[in-house]
Amino acid sequence: MSGGEPVAGSPGAALAAAREARGLTAAQAAEQLRLTQDVILAMEEGRYQALGPPVFARGHLRKYATLLSQSADELLRDYESSSVRVAESSLIPPASAHTHVKSEHRRHRRPQPWVLALAAAAAVVIAAAGWWYWQGRTAEQSESPPTSTPATEQHEAPPPASFGAPGQEEPGPAVLPEAAPDRAPAGQTGSTETGVSGGLMLAFSGPCWLEVYDADGARLAFELVEPGEFRSFAGPAPWRVVLGNAPVVSAQIDGRRVPIPADLIIQNFATVSIAASGSVASMSGGARES
Repeated sequence: MSGGEPVAGSPGAALAAAREARGLTAAQAAEQLRLTQDVILAMEEGRYQALGPPVFARGHLRKYATLLSQSADELLRDYESSSVRVAESSLIPPASAHTHVKSEHRRHRRPQPWVLALAAAAAVVIAAAGWWYWQGRTAEQSESPPTSTPATEQHEAPPPASFGAPGQEEPGPAVLPEAAPDRAPAGQTGSTETGVSGGLMLAFSGPCWLEVYDADGARLAFELVEPGEFRSFAGPAPWRVVLGNAPVVSAQIDGRRVPIPADLIIQNFATVSIAASGSVASMSGGARES
């Protein structure tokens, strides 16, 4: 199996003699050094070119000498002066070349399973959120009552009167526009023949989230109302009204102002029931006559 016999007087011959004196085979020595048997035989036979550049040959010789309790420094001096020592190599050491290959391997290796699982879970969450948002928007559009007048026209109607009582200041210029004779005001439910008689009318001097439901549970409004706008709603009463910024809202029924009691407003938020008579009650009970 070897490529030759150890050269007498060479470092390899000394190593082979020491190994045999210990009763070790080349295979056993290779196993203890975690090298191949070919490397052991190459060192013993002086075939240093098989060990790669001199820096690797020196390393293998030092480890082998230590295993056999030989003087590593003396063995390396013999190696340096040996006529069979290979010339210094100017090539890139194998370890450096392998580094590039390892880098390329890492660049193209497959991602870990937990990374793929996390990405799949994130994709499912995003898809579910998008579906939920789309369903909510579709439900809002199908349940919101159609308006007969664009929102931009609500600001063009002349304000005949304020919702506030004479001499009493309101949170802002919340006014009720006069309805055109041939169409109902924006947000009003019912036909134009019935007009606003007996209906609930709301004016807003500031931005406010608004929800309105009639006595049958039908949702009449679900929106963010801008300052200066108004909304009117027909029955059936009572109306369940949710106001996200109650202090900026003025209400009236049949031209009669309907104030929202201050003790029903919690941090500007109010959820009240307004009867056709003008009484205002908390949704938890307790009517207040206006």
